[in-house]
Amino acid sequence: MVIEEWKKCGIATKFPTYRNSKFVTVDSWLNGKRQDDEAEGLWRINDVIYDFTDFIDKHPGGSFWIRETRGTDITEAFEAHHLTTAPSKMIEKYKVRDANKPRIYTLTMHENGFYKTLKRRVMEKLKTIDNAPKERSD
Repeated sequence: MVIEEWKKCGIATKFPTYRNSKFVTVDSWLNGKRQDDEAEGLWRINDVIYDFTDFIDKHPGGSFWIRETRGTDITEAFEAHHLTTAPSKMIEKYKVRDANKPRIYTLTMHENGFYKTLKRRVMEKLKTIDNAPKERSD
């Protein structure tokens, strides 16, 4: 099957499955994402499969998001919501194995790439900001 140029996705190596739905809903999008991400019914971060089942109710950000993303690649969301390296170290105990195939997404999270460099710089800047209560609002 040849995909027309305008239908090619700029962030993935394949055309998203959910796009074949006549009416795209949250459910059809998530089901297509689960099929495309090949997370094997668990959670995928980069090219590693994790089982966060025992962590769902312990997640500091609440259980809803983790419960709803079961079976998908959560790499970008994981990176965007965790500025420190502590969560990356903590999830090691939930690792099941390396994924069978590489991710389909072309966004990169290289250690010296744009995104991780930005995160490090933001963390350094946050250390210099006075977050003590103010008498007056800025």
